[in-house]
Amino acid sequence: MKNRSILLVALLLFLAGSLSAQKPISKGDQSHLDLKISPVFDLYYLLRKHADDDSNPKSNVTGFEEAVNATRQLQKDFGGAITPIWSLLDAHLVNCKNTRDVVRLFSELPETIKFRGKEHPVREGAIRLAKAMNAIEPQFHKSEWRLHKKMIQKAASNITGTLKPKEKESIAYISKHLDLPEPRKPISIYLVAESPSPGAFTFFLKDGGTLVVINVKNEGSLLYESVLHEVIHVLEGMPGRETGPGAKKSVFTELSERLQKAGVSERDRGFAGHLLVFAQAAATVKNFLDPNHKPYGEVKTVYARLSHLSPFVVLIWNQYLEGKISRELALTRIVEGTAKKEIEK
Repeated sequence: MKNRSILLVALLLFLAGSLSAQKPISKGDQSHLDLKISPVFDLYYLLRKHADDDSNPKSNVTGFEEAVNATRQLQKDFGGAITPIWSLLDAHLVNCKNTRDVVRLFSELPETIKFRGKEHPVREGAIRLAKAMNAIEPQFHKSEWRLHKKMIQKAASNITGTLKPKEKESIAYISKHLDLPEPRKPISIYLVAESPSPGAFTFFLKDGGTLVVINVKNEGSLLYESVLHEVIHVLEGMPGRETGPGAKKSVFTELSERLQKAGVSERDRGFAGHLLVFAQAAATVKNFLDPNHKPYGEVKTVYARLSHLSPFVVLIWNQYLEGKISRELALTRIVEGTAKKEIEK
């Protein structure tokens, strides 16, 4: 995972359109996770993966290179592979059963969007991509999608068999320790075979809904951690979670405010908050799903690359989750350790 992935902390908040209507979770249906398999999403994220790779794409599908080039142009127009502008496209894809729908709905996108004080072209490039996807869809279904579908179905089956039976306890554990609400709506999770880094994305949409996309390359308990990691981002970004009578700050808000008061840079405040997500997701998997689970942060060297912070976040937070210290003491030690490293820079 590249360092930029650590910065992807609920940053796709305000540009997205609306999801199709979602029913609130009823008492008879306690499922929080709504797994989705979509060849349209899979093709779109495959193209985005190749567009973020400097090498020439290898495919037997005629027209695939044009589709990748169209995606690369959008990446240039949007200012990168994971800028929030992409969420405009993802939100429309939710309503697409095939690439003909993509052509139709992308034609309704705004001509431009203003982001960070700059106008970015949207519609023209999106239509070019949609038409390129439509041209290769039949061949994609006969080639890449056959393999991708098996991979995704296997991942969905594993999540359904192992994580979903424990999802209520797992999410309650997360909510309790991070002072976060539980989901008010099912969380739509689209599983794809390929994607650009970091491999998992959370979108917060204007209607209050959420959209999660996860690359299934990680298997076993690492996949479950990826799902729970994004669930934490969903809960963290739920609108109105810290307003109203009796509302209290989440651990993320409390930690960020304390770190800022201690003089810690915005960059390291973001790193510390995301390391907390890694630590909580990994501990949840270990406690409820797989006692032999090795944390994603260790396996993918995230902790090693952020070694100036991880001892003051991951190790201390785990001490709290294990009941060795109070949450107040854990936050105090995290802030003290992080602030000390800030001074030593």
